Amino acid sequence: MAIVPPSPAFELTPKNTTSLQRMKKTTKARSDRRRPADKTAAPQDQVQYLDDLIVVRIARMSEAIARLTAVNIEDRFGIRMTDMRILSLLRDADQMSVGEISRLARVDKAWISRLSRELEDKGLVARVPDPQDSRAMLVSLTRKGRELQSKMLPQSIACDRFLLQGLDRQKLVALLTKLDQNLLVLLENSGAVPDQDS
Repeated sequence: MAIVPPSPAFELTPKNTTSLQRMKKTTKARSDRRRPADKTAAPQDQVQYLDDLIVVRIARMSEAIARLTAVNIEDRFGIRMTDMRILSLLRDADQMSVGEISRLARVDKAWISRLSRELEDKGLVARVPDPQDSRAMLVSLTRKGRELQSKMLPQSIACDRFLLQGLDRQKLVALLTKLDQNLLVLLENSGAVPDQDS
């Protein structure tokens, strides 16, 4: 399949291209180093190195995506990855409590509370006391917040398409959904699920 260059909304600068090439070389070197010498070697699905663990690979990709976001989103629009998650959750909701956002985003409630105040200062969300619980705050998306999402969407879609070249989106989404469900079970069993109160 031919590689389709990103749209103008998602640009790879010479600096980023160099970094990408360096990452490709590193990945290939790791693969070459681990390639079995013969067919009697360990099966390909057997974990032999820490880097073979799925969680390690996902963590590494997450860090790369965070760097990509910093270049293409934070520098242009002034918001971070976690800010995007909050805005996305609020898009289809009338109002959400800080505790509910924390649970869905799987981020500490105190952090969500602080970020929501920062987003309020930027005019992207509105915060009002919960009439049923004086300790809780309800957060909603403002018109400015919705407009910002509309501006970011084309660039985000271009990045998404570029990353998914050669992949079946539906199959990948199904796999990610199952991984997400399994992860939630692990979090619940470890007691690491964010507090849902307020």
